[in-house]
Amino acid sequence: MTFDNPIWKHHGEFDRKRKAIDDVINRHLTEFSTLDERSYLLYSGIMQGLLYAEMAEALRQKSYGAGDLIWMYNDCWPETGWTIIDYYLTRKVSFYFLKRAFDTKKLIIRKADGGAIVTVINETPDEIRTTICVGTQTFDGAHNDVLLTKDLTVAPHSWQQFHVDAAEPAADGYFVVSADGFETADSLRAYYREYTIPESDAVIESVEKDGSDLLVTVRANVFTPFAYLMTSDDRVHYSDNYFKLYPGEAKTIRVENCDETPTLYTAATMHA
Repeated sequence: MTFDNPIWKHHGEFDRKRKAIDDVINRHLTEFSTLDERSYLLYSGIMQGLLYAEMAEALRQKSYGAGDLIWMYNDCWPETGWTIIDYYLTRKVSFYFLKRAFDTKKLIIRKADGGAIVTVINETPDEIRTTICVGTQTFDGAHNDVLLTKDLTVAPHSWQQFHVDAAEPAADGYFVVSADGFETADSLRAYYREYTIPESDAVIESVEKDGSDLLVTVRANVFTPFAYLMTSDDRVHYSDNYFKLYPGEAKTIRVENCDETPTLYTAATMHA
């Protein structure tokens, strides 16, 4: 398959749409001109996921924001874009970004005047008691400074928000928030070409069998914006994929109904 293939163009990649996708890849991730067709599918999927997640999290930061509608969920015929699930029910790259954005237990952190705003969401029927930690990290993992640690009670089906007083992180860093039972979150937006991010050293640390599933634990010593697992079967479901790795923090992925050990890949960004 090539960019000029008439089948490719017939199923959605007309010139005006391609130009818009090319421009946002150039602005946010890497030089489009360096991408072959396979890399284009990867980076355009990442870009679609970033945009969907940004919109969803912007709404969930509001006390009145319960969710949003996207165009669209699944393809009604074989096509090259638009959706997060294709015609054959395969999860596309962007599926996992939206899945994380709508997690029932969610942390969001954004830069604000005089520091950062942290949003804590619990859409489960259970009360959560946890310790929340807000700090700053550098991309290379050399600095990890704690700004605030406090015990937090999060009521069922609740939303709460608080401000953390702090100086803005340096150009090689970002705000980060973590808590037991929640996925770690950071203040970075989608403009990855504005940052100089070290080459990832992400590795698979262990693979364990759990019934018919695999539990795959991965780790990196530096901030890794996009890491993903792949097997020879695109239909395999992962508990998460196309995920971030924070310096020194292990992440365990459940690979459902799979006997094949996945391969770990990363998608690098290029500083403008």
